[in-house]
Amino acid sequence: MKKASIFSVILAGGASSRLFPFNKILSDLTGAGRTLIQQAQARAQTLCSRRETYVLAVKDLKTPIKGQLKLSNEKIFVDPVRRGTWPTLLWAMAHLRRSNPEAVLAVLTGDQIIPRLAPFRRAARQACRLAQDHAAIVMLGVAPGSNAAAWTGFGVFRVDGHRVTAFSEKPSLAQAQAMLREGGWEWNSGMFFFRISTAEKALARFQPAMHAVYERLCDAISRRKISQARALYAEFPAKIPHPLEPTREVDNSIDFAIMMPLVGRCRLEAPGSRVSRAYSLEPRALAVTGGLPEWTDLGQWETLCERIRPDPRKNSCVGTVKKDAATQRCILAADRGFTLDVRGLTDAVVAVSERGLLVLPRRKLPRIKDYVARAPSKKFLIVNALSQVRIQRSGRRVVVSGAAFIG
Repeated sequence: MKKASIFSVILAGGASSRLFPFNKILSDLTGAGRTLIQQAQARAQTLCSRRETYVLAVKDLKTPIKGQLKLSNEKIFVDPVRRGTWPTLLWAMAHLRRSNPEAVLAVLTGDQIIPRLAPFRRAARQACRLAQDHAAIVMLGVAPGSNAAAWTGFGVFRVDGHRVTAFSEKPSLAQAQAMLREGGWEWNSGMFFFRISTAEKALARFQPAMHAVYERLCDAISRRKISQARALYAEFPAKIPHPLEPTREVDNSIDFAIMMPLVGRCRLEAPGSRVSRAYSLEPRALAVTGGLPEWTDLGQWETLCERIRPDPRKNSCVGTVKKDAATQRCILAADRGFTLDVRGLTDAVVAVSERGLLVLPRRKLPRIKDYVARAPSKKFLIVNALSQVRIQRSGRRVVVSGAAFIG
């Protein structure tokens, strides 16, 4: 049986996916008639067959994924505990390397709108070829927007040809403004392409403690000791030291764990130098740019405003939403079958779905993951970070009222 040369792995959902996963109403923005995760599956299958397509998800999203994508259990990797996106990828790598450790892993996103499939296919196939031909981790670039505040939610990088010369994960507002003035920067789409063996080399070099756990994890999986493997997975840290500021802890993502130290090391190399020759067989950072002319990351709530025409009071609304004249500059979203009634809120995000309700000041959107993680796990989860707000719920109708309407 021929070994697979490419596996597609879809990362299902962003930080708020516990509340608002795979909702059909957001997919209506594309006119595609498919949910976001179904669109991601279609993109994955431009690179490999359905047999080589997998999904990475948290446990409570496994059932909706199976229903929407018609996948078997073995095609959905569920991380045993939450440790971050990089350990989640390591969990998938540990399983897939048994088939072919030299296969390219195409890590795709499940919460983005990419209306035109042909440009994506060309860019992604080019990224796969680069990953096959070089010991490299390859990113897909996106032309950035002009709003500096939006930059703070993305990784950004610069390239010389395909070689990444600078990388910053979620720059500060001041840094983003400077990058806009400077020009030449690209947003990181969140999609990565690499051979499994290349990622393992990068892990060993930049995160040796994690690599030691990973090796034991691979051994347990190869011997089908899944309970042991789950216990080992829990040894991965959820937070790691920032590569440039070791006293500050950050999420255990591929951006912080691998890309920042990888690009930082590559910047020290000069073509033909002793350092360059010494690292010639080791992983480097490459990128494909210009391949995604239309792209929206719905994992970033602010990007909804780019897809939806605001009303005269600058509210961006999705689904069946009612609002009074005092509600201004809000992002309001109701999944299919729900009615959201908002009164007297300003600069807020309110979203309701089968899984729960989110009420958050827009200025706190960068911390959405922290708020969701701290919320108690219930069938209908309520995350409320606004003081002086009344929430009334009756079946599929939810009313959220501001201070002026309380009492």
